[in-house]
Amino acid sequence: MTRDENRVSYIVGSGHRYRAIARSGQSVPDTLVADVQSLLDDFVRVNKWRQRQQEIVRRRDRDGEVFLRLFGAADGVARVRFVEPSQVSTPPDRSGDPAAGFGIQTDPADVETVLGYYVDGRLVDAAEIQHRKAHVDANVKRGLPLFYPVRKNLRRAEKLLRNMSVVAEIQSAIAIIRKHRSGTRDSVQQFVADAADASTTSARTGRTSHFRRYAPGTILDAFSGTDYEFPAIGLDAGRYVTVLQAELRAIASRLVMPEFMLTSDASNANYSSTMVAEGPAVRMFSRLQHEMIEDDL
Repeated sequence: MTRDENRVSYIVGSGHRYRAIARSGQSVPDTLVADVQSLLDDFVRVNKWRQRQQEIVRRRDRDGEVFLRLFGAADGVARVRFVEPSQVSTPPDRSGDPAAGFGIQTDPADVETVLGYYVDGRLVDAAEIQHRKAHVDANVKRGLPLFYPVRKNLRRAEKLLRNMSVVAEIQSAIAIIRKHRSGTRDSVQQFVADAADASTTSARTGRTSHFRRYAPGTILDAFSGTDYEFPAIGLDAGRYVTVLQAELRAIASRLVMPEFMLTSDASNANYSSTMVAEGPAVRMFSRLQHEMIEDDL
């Protein structure tokens, strides 16, 4: 979806760069700095870290949390792999322990001190897993999806867009309604059959369908007592679009994103209120970038 790609583009961009430097005031050989830099480069390459960063943002928004597990390797470069949120759950034999709730084992006296995670029923030491949760307080064990507060708005917007499309499809599919003011049912059916360019009869139902081709620029000649109506003229989708945009604006406000990033409608956007340094969206993206950098480090 557009909003997913926009958030990835503004938070991750083309990916972060990592450069090894000596601590301030410390004198170290240049070869040591080069070795550390080589190790960082190997980590980024082996774990496809730039693509993984993008997936982290998508997973965090979609699931409200991301579990990253570290695996040691013989070459000395740690492997990072995702753990699905559904894999982290409390085993039946630990269901009575409040400190093991939601698949996360914590210190009984401090919920923010995590001791381990139950992955597929087995306890994994907390040092091997990084849990990035979102949109909850620090003492809440699991995160919430980005769109959880506006899920009803999304559902209404989806139904409205679907209904708009269906109604427009039906209305636009009927090009002409021809009214015979004094015609009987049989005479109208005979008129349709005589005017048809082609006719087909269903072998299953025995019903005959007549087809008339109206080429571009066709001029209709009607005899006395026949009227033509064009129902598509009465189609006014604009009033529904206004309601749809209002719903999408409500969703955009939850994301602290400019409207055009969610709706792809730039008619209401102006640079001074969207992407300047003091704009809410820029501030929000900057904050999310710093959170991600801290987690990555």
